[in-house]
Amino acid sequence: MLWLDAKWNNLSLPGWNGYIERLSCNNMDFSISRILFLPFIPQPASVYNTIYTTLLCALENAKCYGHDICIVTFDQPLYIKAREIVAAAPERSDLSKIVIRLGGFHLLSSFFFGAIGYIMQGSGIKEVLSLIYAPNSLDKMLTGHAYARAVRAHTLLHVTLATIISKELVIDDDMDANLQNIIEDVKNNTIS
Repeated sequence: MLWLDAKWNNLSLPGWNGYIERLSCNNMDFSISRILFLPFIPQPASVYNTIYTTLLCALENAKCYGHDICIVTFDQPLYIKAREIVAAAPERSDLSKIVIRLGGFHLLSSFFFGAIGYIMQGSGIKEVLSLIYAPNSLDKMLTGHAYARAVRAHTLLHVTLATIISKELVIDDDMDANLQNIIEDVKNNTIS
């Protein structure tokens, strides 16, 4: 809401990604957990043996750090195969202690945008976006494809709706001054 208010007041603030980066810059302690890349396996990624080797390598790394459960993230095509491998493992085996996650990109694009397109069918979203995008592009965006266009379209819708809502909000001078101070703190990385 703070970012939307800054945009509404035409303040010099970066886009959403830059705003979040500034907001979280050097304010978080990541000493408890880390995301690490596994060693390179010089084999075709989509082969079951390669995925199996990757799972074993991840499990071995997890054991080195004293973890009982290992979480491994795959993109959509490899996710399905990895799930099959883990599902086929005996119940109390080491492989059964692996949690397979679908990567954020595929989760967002296939589930989120596809779900929004399905749920919002008949709401007018398609008609509004057809003023900006070609009909074929629009169909792909609302079914979870054309990711970059879909993100841009949903961001435009969000900002437009926020602008309409902001016009109706009554913000007194004290609240406006408070919001301006918080926005300046974010811009200067001094927010606590």
